Amino acid sequence: MIEFKKQFGVDVSRRALKSVAFALISLLVVVANFWLESAISADSTSVDMENVAVDYKKSNELENGLVLRFSGDDNDFSVFAEDDGVYELKSGRVWVNSMVDPNTINILLDRLVLIPKNAIFDVDFHDGRVFLNVYDGDVYVGFLPEDIDYTKKADQYDELFLQTMLVPRGSSVTIPMSKVDSRIEKLLYLKLGKEFKYSAVDLSESSSDWAKFNLNQDKKYFEKIKQNVISNIIDRGEFSTNGVLVSFLRDSLTFFPEKRLGNSTFDTFATLNNAIYSRTVSDTVKTPLSNFAISDDYFNELFVFAPDSYQYEVYRELLKERFVNGDKIQVVENFWRDVYRGMNISNVKGMEAFDNYYQYLSQMFGTDDEKYKIFIAYQNQLMDNLFLRYSLFYGDKYFDAKHSLEQEMLRLENDFDQKKELRQSFVSNKIDFLKRLMKFFFEEKFSVNEAKEMLSKLVSEVNDLMPDGDSNVAVIEIFESQLDDIGDFWGYLSSPEYHVSKTYGKNHKERYASYLNDKDRVWSFINIQEDVLGNYKRGELSVMDVQAEVEKAFDSNKDLTEFEVIKVESADQRFIPVAGSIGGYPFQADYDRDKGWLKEVYAFGELVYEDSISLDSLLDLLKQKFATFEPAQIDEETPGETYAQRVARAYVLQKLERAGFVLKLENVSVVNELNAIYRVEKVMLKDKKDLELLFDFKMNGELASNVYLKSEGKGVVIEGEFELNDLYKMALSGNLAISKSGLPR
Repeated sequence: MIEFKKQFGVDVSRRALKSVAFALISLLVVVANFWLESAISADSTSVDMENVAVDYKKSNELENGLVLRFSGDDNDFSVFAEDDGVYELKSGRVWVNSMVDPNTINILLDRLVLIPKNAIFDVDFHDGRVFLNVYDGDVYVGFLPEDIDYTKKADQYDELFLQTMLVPRGSSVTIPMSKVDSRIEKLLYLKLGKEFKYSAVDLSESSSDWAKFNLNQDKKYFEKIKQNVISNIIDRGEFSTNGVLVSFLRDSLTFFPEKRLGNSTFDTFATLNNAIYSRTVSDTVKTPLSNFAISDDYFNELFVFAPDSYQYEVYRELLKERFVNGDKIQVVENFWRDVYRGMNISNVKGMEAFDNYYQYLSQMFGTDDEKYKIFIAYQNQLMDNLFLRYSLFYGDKYFDAKHSLEQEMLRLENDFDQKKELRQSFVSNKIDFLKRLMKFFFEEKFSVNEAKEMLSKLVSEVNDLMPDGDSNVAVIEIFESQLDDIGDFWGYLSSPEYHVSKTYGKNHKERYASYLNDKDRVWSFINIQEDVLGNYKRGELSVMDVQAEVEKAFDSNKDLTEFEVIKVESADQRFIPVAGSIGGYPFQADYDRDKGWLKEVYAFGELVYEDSISLDSLLDLLKQKFATFEPAQIDEETPGETYAQRVARAYVLQKLERAGFVLKLENVSVVNELNAIYRVEKVMLKDKKDLELLFDFKMNGELASNVYLKSEGKGVVIEGEFELNDLYKMALSGNLAISKSGLPR
């Protein structure tokens, strides 16, 4: 202070000096702030949106970071309102890239409003129908009521919409304008998706020349923008905070002693600037990540840096500051955008970005307001899409995060019916996850143990969400029917003899096909619940249930008579032995409950078909098999007898004649059609015609029993069962000393 007096030759009081300093500091702050903001935005100018003219033949790179490219000759695109960022597509096809635009834009299409969130998408609007494919980021589709006066920009939370549909990355929708009416207002997002054909972007679209060209151009554009930002940062340079004047003004002239050690506005801007600068020009020297100013200009500048860049560290710190200061929804949405950007870099960066996102999302749990409720519903849809598209997130940590998010949605829903429908939608989604788990497994993304663990976790969650009570039986049955193939998948994972051995195929897909063909057990969702959850009883099948199931499968065939389920040993038995007569042809076979086919078909005791065959094709098979008889062999008709029954008797006659016996067709009669047992009388030997035999002939095994042999007026009963050749030899030799078993002594 003494030196100050000497220099100016006056005795200035400390209070007066501070007053002068206040004016000086105010001027410096204003000038510094203007200078900083000018430096940041040196290469950009404001855009008069009313005068924007697009070129339908070229790429349009608007100064707000929006890129538009058009296809075809019938495009009608314009600025809709004075409010910046509101456009209208009356007809045509346009490729839109808003990846580096930090602001919300709207594109009006009749009564639809597209609200992209840093997205790349292709929209085609012709003949009252909208086709939307989203390649990156997310697009919200707002449905306008007929009587609404849409005049200014809206976001996905705006109450003016009947309904807002989220179309996330990798997804596609088709929306006929004729369906945009008041009926969609109450639809949950799953039903909304079904209404407008929500699905993954079709491969024919994503691999088209149009898509490949635009994605390549977008990559070049993004790199150009990024390099421009880096050049601006370097040109702006580093700001000094340690000069004599700055230190004097900051430390000596602070008006309030308790704030003397605090940061000035200049310091906080300079610290922020220098943190960005140091991370741009050096990989090693970096200034601290603290005490930053909250600046939209700097924030927007950092928007172009992905999670693998050093500058992103500063961007993340600014997001944290914004979260603390209350802009929570916007911050979480920005962190979500970085999940996509991280995945574009590597799996590790994608998972790290998800961890950042969920860290801040979970801190919002427990909030209670209507916008937050809508926000949470959107986050759930985004996670659903993540699980449906990417195997990367199939793991305990991510399933737990999804489960917590669902519980938060249930907490926020007070309407009983809506909560019930919400739970059912969660079950439907998890069924989709289970099916997608199968797909990822057969693409060799997971090991057997990993797949079993994830399947177990999802099954447990599905079980917890299943409705209780008799009134919900129909809903439960629908869900369980959708999980039929999951039972087989679990069976395969639980069968190391198949999934380990390369005998059944070179990969899991081929081995699974072998397993499905060979398995002897019918796996259901109930079996999985039993394995995963222990003693699970609801809906358990009994042996009688299985028998009734098989009988029902055969009931509708009008040609079938005398049908019998031979034996059911367990409720999960796959192949059930059955017998019957179809069109008069007796048969026995194994019924495959899993496929609804027959295999190993026997007729008249002979294996006539080893592979699988449908019941509807069985009669034609038997007719073809036994159509080799000459008409003379089967011209004898017995009243009430079918053609198939005559063929059966002729078939028995043929078997006996080949063994050396002599008889007529009229001497063959049916004892038991179902079991193919026939009585043959007046049978003689070709080589000894003074003998006559009578016996029962069973086609299954071709065995003779209850044999009565008559010779020279005397009859002998021969006990036991005999093959035809053995019986012929015994009768011919006259060796009738037969034991109880039918074997010679």
